[in-house]
Amino acid sequence: MVRLVGERHNGCMSFSDPLSVNQVTDLQRDRAVDYLQHAFATGVIDTDGFEERVATALTATSRMELNSSLRGIARVADASMALGAVPMARPQVVSGAENVGAGFTHLSGFFFPFFLGPIIVKAVARPGSRLWLEAGRALSFQLTALSAAVVLGIVLSILGIGGGLFTVGVIGWLITTTLLAIRAFQGQNSTAGIERFMPFKPPRENRQLGR
Repeated sequence: MVRLVGERHNGCMSFSDPLSVNQVTDLQRDRAVDYLQHAFATGVIDTDGFEERVATALTATSRMELNSSLRGIARVADASMALGAVPMARPQVVSGAENVGAGFTHLSGFFFPFFLGPIIVKAVARPGSRLWLEAGRALSFQLTALSAAVVLGIVLSILGIGGGLFTVGVIGWLITTTLLAIRAFQGQNSTAGIERFMPFKPPRENRQLGR
């Protein structure tokens, strides 16, 4: 026996099968894949995780299966909640001005003290915004670079080695800071490729569904 769910529209009662409501459509699968592609491009998930999640999303036949492909990277509604449309990811809307601001936040690292610019931007930016995230990434990188410079300086001093290696390190810092700024200007996650090597981890994006 099939239980029907009744809804009143304009004075008339209509009925639907809750099992059919829980099914997902091709459009909903495509939206989930689009979200996963964005998460992969911004470094939220790696290649293996991306491929596995996409496969789950493309073969999902229920809301629970589709939500499982996004588990851990976005807030999803529990399948036991009231049945309805599958909540879909709504990517954060980022303006060109935020990308410009993010790029210049990284470039502010050229001025001493290197971490002051990112700290100021992070303090005044809206928490969770792209500018706030990139300020955190810039701050994390500059703190990492500063720590590496201190350690390298101590080692070179103990070993009595010339400052040639330190100069190479400074050049590497200048180049890396510039590349991070370029990625930020382009709207990308600037530190996506180097976060695993950074002892000071930048903030993660808090992607949500249906909000």
